[in-house]
Amino acid sequence: MKRGELSHADNRPQSLEFRKLFEHGNTYELTANDNIEEGVAHAHAPETEECEARTEFTYTTRRDIADIHSYDEAVAAFIALKYSFADEFSLMRKGQADKENAEYTEYISFVEACKAFCREHFREGEE
Repeated sequence: MKRGELSHADNRPQSLEFRKLFEHGNTYELTANDNIEEGVAHAHAPETEECEARTEFTYTTRRDIADIHSYDEAVAAFIALKYSFADEFSLMRKGQADKENAEYTEYISFVEACKAFCREHFREGEE
């Protein structure tokens, strides 16, 4: 699995996000967020010496820029944010040996989430 960077936010991030970079064209910034954990952050106000608690989300984020012309390209690009081809090949072998393998089931869940997200935002068969 590809490494991501640790991120923090005040609002819960979406698992998958995209942003079109240019008005004309098919270049997108893609983001995959996982391992999302809700916690409490404390901020001290120096003037009053009071402590304020607020909700904070910690998560792993992976980003890339891709040229996307179809639903299939979108699905592949989102999967590639988290898994290399070698990772996918290895996970498919694990799944053939054991359909209940935790790494394999996590991979399949991510693939299905990518497909569902892309069906919503990129039309199937679109060129």
